[in-house]
Amino acid sequence: MAESVDEKSLARAIDVIAKSKTILFCGSGTSGGLAQVAASIFQNTGIKCLHIPDELVQIRFAHTLEPNDLVIGITNCGYIKTVVDTLKISHRRNVPTICITGTPKSLAARYADIVISTHTAPFQNSTDQTPIIMAVMTIINVLQIGYSIKNADKVKSSREDILAIAEFKRYKSNLTNLEIGRVKV
Repeated sequence: MAESVDEKSLARAIDVIAKSKTILFCGSGTSGGLAQVAASIFQNTGIKCLHIPDELVQIRFAHTLEPNDLVIGITNCGYIKTVVDTLKISHRRNVPTICITGTPKSLAARYADIVISTHTAPFQNSTDQTPIIMAVMTIINVLQIGYSIKNADKVKSSREDILAIAEFKRYKSNLTNLEIGRVKV
């Protein structure tokens, strides 16, 4: 029988996200890539978020967090040292912590105020990455959509600003004269 994600944990997580000044996403390996994507997704809602790929800098940054910030750790097995240490440091500093994991009774989960299980613990090798990635990204998207619905006005304003900023990174779509090495409009 398939298990589902605990709706109460998702609702609590959305509430904590809404109260957070800064969100640090942490993960290592595949989960590190997912943490980076999650930070980008939440930045699109106007929340100050980051993922720090350097593990030492990530742990140092955790020491600067305050109780109005948030750490979201992503680890399928629940025993990745950097993720556990970042959650542990943050938890001891009274910074809210969320753990997205396939192993809800893991060491990482012990240092989380909210545990969201992906129910992917049996998947532990490289050929099992797809269901793990899909489960984590589904949870991240549910959290982002839930936050966006609860904070629609704030998100709308932020989205307009972000879309305007994104235009600085694009050429006009009606390019008429291209030369090697230069683009003329």
